[in-house]
Amino acid sequence: MAPLQEEEPERRILSLGLWAGIGLVASAATVLAAFLLWPGRDATAPSVAPPLPEVPVASAPTTDEGAADPALAGVNVVRLRIGPDFPAAREAEILAALEAAGISGVRVEALPFKVASSRVGYYRADDLAAAEALGRLVTPVLAEAIGVRDYGKLLADPEPGRLDLWVES
Repeated sequence: MAPLQEEEPERRILSLGLWAGIGLVASAATVLAAFLLWPGRDATAPSVAPPLPEVPVASAPTTDEGAADPALAGVNVVRLRIGPDFPAAREAEILAALEAAGISGVRVEALPFKVASSRVGYYRADDLAAAEALGRLVTPVLAEAIGVRDYGKLLADPEPGRLDLWVES
């Protein structure tokens, strides 16, 4: 019987460690869920940083009547970010306008929260002209002037030609 008494404390320590680990994971998951699902939180804006300035963009969709804006040539990827219950017809209309302008690398990202305001985000100074051109392109489709925001400080090494198109729900 002596060997059983020697092994029992080791089993208790192992069991205690396992339960402590499970509790730690559950606590971290709860905090993360509370942060992501906090009511009234505008998840489109960083929680610590001040609001980014919005730059108004002219409403002309093209440089010449019917000609695609040459600034869009450097666009590699557009992330179309839409909220829940976004109308499929409106999404299709936006995608058709982007495709007509020669932008084929569109990734639709359905977000679990409502987008507060429509805008184009860019990450590199070289992509500012493309962001403004994308704003002009989608302005008639969305029936509102679309501004641009510099998100350059949000990613350490953004890919060239990446634009984020946020569309208000």
